[in-house]
Amino acid sequence: MKKIWLALLLLVGMFICTSCTTTDNPPVSSDDYDFKTPQTDALKLTESYEGKEFIKDGIGVVTPVRYIDGDTSVFRSGSTEFTVRYNGVNTPESTYRIEPWGFVASKFNKKAFAEALAQGAKVVLQTEDMSNRLDSTNVRYLAWVWFVYPNGDSRLLNLDIVEHALGQDKSSQTQYEQYFSNATFDVAQKKLRIYGEIDKDFDYSTDAKEITIREIREKYGTEEAVNQARESFAPPLIKVSGVVVRKNGPYSAYIQQYDEETNQYYGIYVYGGFGGISKLRLNSSVQITAKIGYYYGSLQITDVKDSKIKVYSFDEADSVNISEETCDAINDIYAYEKIGTLVKVSDLTVTGGKNSDNNTAFTIYCSYTDANGKSQRLNIRVDQNIALYDPSNPSTRITGWEYFNGKTIESIIGIVAYYNGATSEPDNDYANGHIQLALTSMDDIVLK
Repeated sequence: MKKIWLALLLLVGMFICTSCTTTDNPPVSSDDYDFKTPQTDALKLTESYEGKEFIKDGIGVVTPVRYIDGDTSVFRSGSTEFTVRYNGVNTPESTYRIEPWGFVASKFNKKAFAEALAQGAKVVLQTEDMSNRLDSTNVRYLAWVWFVYPNGDSRLLNLDIVEHALGQDKSSQTQYEQYFSNATFDVAQKKLRIYGEIDKDFDYSTDAKEITIREIREKYGTEEAVNQARESFAPPLIKVSGVVVRKNGPYSAYIQQYDEETNQYYGIYVYGGFGGISKLRLNSSVQITAKIGYYYGSLQITDVKDSKIKVYSFDEADSVNISEETCDAINDIYAYEKIGTLVKVSDLTVTGGKNSDNNTAFTIYCSYTDANGKSQRLNIRVDQNIALYDPSNPSTRITGWEYFNGKTIESIIGIVAYYNGATSEPDNDYANGHIQLALTSMDDIVLK
């Protein structure tokens, strides 16, 4: 009997040891995985695009202007610029929210364009449904993004992103649904990237580090830091306090913080995304738990939610904690360390401007005379979320730069902002970058 029990124990032990050393699905790393793209390789563009325009005809050749994140870019057709949300795919966020694999997806998007354009490819946008062309924001177009090469071959970027495990399949009831469904099978089974793999460049910590705006600017807001972030950046979770000095529509704001050591005010832009941030009220003192991010080369606080904003006070008297810096020498604002600062500038002459092609945003071109007597230029930007009204007719909204045409600006208070303006250089996201002044209220401008 003892021998029988001993034999059973040995068998059980052997089974346990075997179970400990054998696994049906060993972990796979995307760093080592050879991504195959059979679905993207097989699918080809068959619809004719010659002589057609995307906006008018639903298909046409376009020019890339800038790349916003993993599934959104801005294109130009003729003289019209417009934003496109890629159809059939949803990549993790990397702008107003920061999610695992978001920056990887964004980098993949930009690299795909760089490589295709370097090979002489045309970029062709194709609409799925002419009667339903806009996404949920009712601003961005939905489109299939094709690279058409000189040899006639073509590749669908939307599908390529899914096949590289960087975007969820959202192609249901579209013409390419089966390709997208097939594309997710292998990468999802192996739990690559968005399907379960840890993003080594993402900060998963839940403990927010308390930091001052000055520290944020000095560590993350230098030109060197901005350029480095293009290659690798893990957005840290931070806790920062300040006073809301200006609002940018219902969603975003500029906050400012006084630093005793330097006796200076430091400011930064807080981006609230597409959801209203009710706690960011003008002149309120707040503490925000969020993440540090970049947008077109400009440092910002992002991934902001009302539930992560603590309001310490709300009092018009708090304006004593708000300061604008008077810039007698306007050249003083042309520095990275000034970005986010509330400044007052005088004696500008309006020389021209540019209105946005698809919203109410516009830019006012101004000139001024510097300390050496030389004429210089300064751009004033009015975001689409800013509603300016004519003081002489308060019911009339100002929707273009022409209102200011031929006028002289006696003084203006605005936020020093940065815009990289990269348009036709896929390898250089920060080409043509320039400092500009963001105007948020007609109360901040005095016209002669």
